[in-house]
Amino acid sequence: MDRVNAWMFLGFAVALCSCAHPPVRAPEMWPELASTVTPSTPAPAPIAPSPPVSVATATPPRFPPVGERRLPGVKLWLVEAPGTGHVAIRVLTRRGNDGAYHEENLRVMITMLKEMLEARLEGYDVVSTLTSQAAALEVLVRSADATRTLHAIREVLDGPLDEARASALLRHRGSLQQPDLLRPHLYNVSSEPVAFSTADALARCRNERFSSSDRLITLVGDFDTSEVVAAGVEAFSAAHDVPRADAGEINLIHAERVSVSRFDNTFAASLTLGAPAPRHPHYDVFNLILSMAEEPLPMLPSDNFEGPPPVVSSFLDRSRPGALAFLAVEGPRSRAEPVLEALFRYYRLLITRPFTPRTLDHARRASWASAQDDINRDPSDFLAGAFIRHLVPSQLEARLQALEELTPELLLDMTRYYFAPGRIILFATGPRRVLSPLIVLR
Repeated sequence: MDRVNAWMFLGFAVALCSCAHPPVRAPEMWPELASTVTPSTPAPAPIAPSPPVSVATATPPRFPPVGERRLPGVKLWLVEAPGTGHVAIRVLTRRGNDGAYHEENLRVMITMLKEMLEARLEGYDVVSTLTSQAAALEVLVRSADATRTLHAIREVLDGPLDEARASALLRHRGSLQQPDLLRPHLYNVSSEPVAFSTADALARCRNERFSSSDRLITLVGDFDTSEVVAAGVEAFSAAHDVPRADAGEINLIHAERVSVSRFDNTFAASLTLGAPAPRHPHYDVFNLILSMAEEPLPMLPSDNFEGPPPVVSSFLDRSRPGALAFLAVEGPRSRAEPVLEALFRYYRLLITRPFTPRTLDHARRASWASAQDDINRDPSDFLAGAFIRHLVPSQLEARLQALEELTPELLLDMTRYYFAPGRIILFATGPRRVLSPLIVLR
């Protein structure tokens, strides 16, 4: 990294970190392995607080028994936990913020449904979620209110909208979303997103996004299965299958360099790259690579860094079309240059050093232990994850079990493919006086 005084930022910079390396082909063995589905016989396990799973003895995670019911207008996945006195109910669609609609319209739609459901379930708070892969509403209710909640969900998803509320939300839709400063420079969608401003169009959007063919309701907790299934049959007796709106193709933009003005008084930097979507066969391995990338930066004695070195953190952002992954680090503004140098030094190590069998085994078991702890606490997220990937729970178990076949050599091939220099963007934030003398050359 060279220092150049000619580039003046206001406070936010993005530059491409790329080298003249030949393109790397995606490893071909793992997709065949990961797509293999093996029979699964889950052992009964109550949904209740339990001791954390030991990393040293962790095995591939297992779901508790999941009752699967396919009704005309919805799929039901049921996980019983008797004695808790409550049940978490989530309705999920696989049609999320995929680029078919303007994001502000989708946020109006999901906010509209949240408010309508809360109005029918007085005293309960509804949590709404919108990502590129899904949209969801979730509420925790007393067991006695489980069947009533299913009928309320049916009214919200398949009944008439509150037009006055819808019109008010549409008038203020611009305040419901945060700007996406980075993703538009990396991806675009080939089709023009649909925008609308009327309650009728909002209803059509809801009907399409929550089409019965892509709709799942999960119940986790204390409920009577026969009563829930009977209520589901009564509430969702008719299918409302609407063809999916065309979202277009997501295209990667090969940006040379991008800068966006922003005022900030902190310094942070991250290596940013496109990530595989949940349905991609490399998805589980990619998440394992991200978790293994969280390490202290290799600082040099000459950097004169006070205290322990910054630690690289990793995270995956699937909130909008075009998933992004980050290897991020923060440091004092006064040490911006040493931190950036160390980040690139760490990046070179990441794509060159071999993985040992012991390192891989520990990371794999840590991933399994974390997943099993999450499932034991509340399997709702993992049920949703399986549905988004067009899998049933036993198939998701098989995908995670397939990590047993991952070798250090294949893991390094995957790392070199997804973290290839031509795929990495440097994303840095900080005050003008810190960023103005810094530039990254191809």
